[in-house]
Amino acid sequence: MTTEQQSYTSASRFTRVYAVMIVIIVMLTSLSIISLVGYRLLEDKRDYSEDVIQTLKNTTSGSNVRWRFWENNYDVDTNATFVEFTTTSNGTTLFHHTTKGTRKLISQPLHKFLGSSHFVYRRGAGIYYHTTTSKQTMLRGQPVTMRYTVWLSLNRLVRMFVVILELVIIILVLSLVIGVWTISKLSQRLNQPLTALTDSTQALIQKPKQSYHETLTVPANPQEVQELGDAFNTLLASLNDTILKNQQFISDASHELRTPIAVILGHTEMLLKLATDHPKLVTDSVHYVEDEASQIQVLITRLLELSRSER
Repeated sequence: MTTEQQSYTSASRFTRVYAVMIVIIVMLTSLSIISLVGYRLLEDKRDYSEDVIQTLKNTTSGSNVRWRFWENNYDVDTNATFVEFTTTSNGTTLFHHTTKGTRKLISQPLHKFLGSSHFVYRRGAGIYYHTTTSKQTMLRGQPVTMRYTVWLSLNRLVRMFVVILELVIIILVLSLVIGVWTISKLSQRLNQPLTALTDSTQALIQKPKQSYHETLTVPANPQEVQELGDAFNTLLASLNDTILKNQQFISDASHELRTPIAVILGHTEMLLKLATDHPKLVTDSVHYVEDEASQIQVLITRLLELSRSER
């Protein structure tokens, strides 16, 4: 920051505070809405994936799923839901079923997203909610593992969040533009009495000749500005009264000092001319000079006392 202090008008301060408040309110509201909606939608995805797995378990017979029966009786959106069922025993795959598009989805590695195993990402395919459940059983005396896996596409959800964010940005920009313009106009209107008082003060300062009886034009409203203007006028009246008294003081002092100084100068001039030929006249003139000097001394003492009393 430079050595000069930056100055701001009240209108600019109001506008800046309003802009900050709008940004904070809109951002907090948006985050709250997105968090709440996102949480509810993810909960729905979790419940749906568990429901899919439960229907698979309900159609499991032995170590296999009645896959065709499940596909015909359970409606699955194969564009957004991908299911895989696998039965393995000692590292050997006994049964493997997938819905349409699942093999293509898992043909490439799926990477964890947001550090959670429930969220996976594949480049070019998007983000998926991932759930897997395993069940141990016995088949012909051999342990087998049945694994149910579901991937639910979150791409629609992501697009919805993008639309929400775009709406939030639009609302934020509109709120800032409209709000800043409104606050600026309102601030100017509220500051108009102060501006008028400032203009009146500047006009008084720039007036070439002053009678020292001038006063500021005080607005009727608001009350705070009126009280400030009245206080300024009271101070101005006091200063003007002091200036007028000082002017009268200087005028009176000039008149009082003019006469004894003229006498002193006259006698001094006469002494210079007649000092040799008229010694008695010199003595009288010295007495006159002494008397007038004493009067000047008394006058100066009074002026000093008056000056001190004015303070």
